[in-house]
Amino acid sequence: MTRVLMLSHEPVGPRMAGPAIRAWELTRVLGRHFSVTLAAPFADPQFGRMVDGLAFSWKDSRTWRAVEDLARQADVVISSGYLIADFPFLRNLPVPWVADVYIPTPVESLSWHVHARPDARTREYEHAWHGTQLVAQHADLLLCASNRQRDFWLGVLAAYGRLRPELYDLDAALETLVAVVPFGCPSDPPQPAPALKGVWPGIDRQDRVLLWGGGIWNWFDPLTLLRAMPQVVTRHPEARLVFLGTNHPDAERVPEMQRAREARALCAELGLGPSMVFWGDWVPYDERGAYLLDADVGLSLHHPGIESRLAFRTRLLDAVWSGLPMVCSQGDVLAEQLAGFGAVTLVPCGAVDSVAAAINDLLDQPDAREARRPAFGQLRQIYDWEHVAEPLVRFCQAPRLGLGKKEALDLPTRADQDERLSLERRIAELENTVRGYESGRVMRLLAYLHRQRRRFFGSQS
Repeated sequence: MTRVLMLSHEPVGPRMAGPAIRAWELTRVLGRHFSVTLAAPFADPQFGRMVDGLAFSWKDSRTWRAVEDLARQADVVISSGYLIADFPFLRNLPVPWVADVYIPTPVESLSWHVHARPDARTREYEHAWHGTQLVAQHADLLLCASNRQRDFWLGVLAAYGRLRPELYDLDAALETLVAVVPFGCPSDPPQPAPALKGVWPGIDRQDRVLLWGGGIWNWFDPLTLLRAMPQVVTRHPEARLVFLGTNHPDAERVPEMQRAREARALCAELGLGPSMVFWGDWVPYDERGAYLLDADVGLSLHHPGIESRLAFRTRLLDAVWSGLPMVCSQGDVLAEQLAGFGAVTLVPCGAVDSVAAAINDLLDQPDAREARRPAFGQLRQIYDWEHVAEPLVRFCQAPRLGLGKKEALDLPTRADQDERLSLERRIAELENTVRGYESGRVMRLLAYLHRQRRRFFGSQS
């Protein structure tokens, strides 16, 4: 039986963000076909009982070696692509390495660090791009979340010489090099339970809940939503806005971002008191269904730009799973698909009046959930984890090393390029120094003395 190692860079446990959820759910699917081990930082013991697991620590190199030992015993290793910068052994594995790049990190880095100092922004971006280079050179298969992302990664791979003629002859679509494996939905439906209405102080049973279901990262736009709230409560005074998960489960590695602080400040500035806007903690993964079922409208708003174009908003799949109507900004590929099914309402980025109108329209409807039930049912079939993971399952059934890796590795590395640039700069500095001497008084004096010596002593001098 094929032995698979799934390596998560985020904690796997009761409270998980998107990357850890993805690692966990793909592990569960693969575990129905193969022998799978899940390695993750600070993994929760109860998850270890459900699959073979290994907890490692970023601060303990001994546990890193345990991960490396597992990798060398496996037939396939799957991880976030950017772990190759933290685990160098991924660069020379004797078995295929599958790089999950559903988050295009160099693009996300531009938004993540937008408020940092210029030198820090540059450093973080260059670190992300270095990881991208390593992925392009070493991955045997790349996993992305949409065809739009796939085009992006094919461009990156073309720049690194991975689109080889011999690969094209075997697979003209190049699906054996870059596979689309979106985020998915669980097969089991969410289970209702008291969660928000009549449970949270300030939210009564008859209130209508507007739910922001994930983190408040710098690329999101909670400020437009907050500015729209006065219009919403004027028409629907029973509306209550809930932000779930304002703090990442791994707060040490992903601290609160500037956009979250701005949202809290704007909330106070607009006088949106604690009876109207609620700030919650990250909800346990197994309990999130009750919160989604207890909400009336979901929200996902972002800023325009390249991040939104290439993003795949994983929390929208929670809306699909629970049948929660949503208001979403235009621009990201998943929201546009859901809108095509009539499941969500799209609004222009930053349009306060449009956001308020879309929310009010959904709250006006007698049962917005029921009206969209058929659309959500179709989407759940499309995005069922078993279905979306099929390309990965096929790869693990017949693992293979990727073509074109040798040619990609022969390209200059980032270190080579840095050394060359440094040498070129030093040569230019020396040439400028020589030109300065040639045009300076010292050189003119030496030239005069040389002419005088020739004049008095002849050519022998």
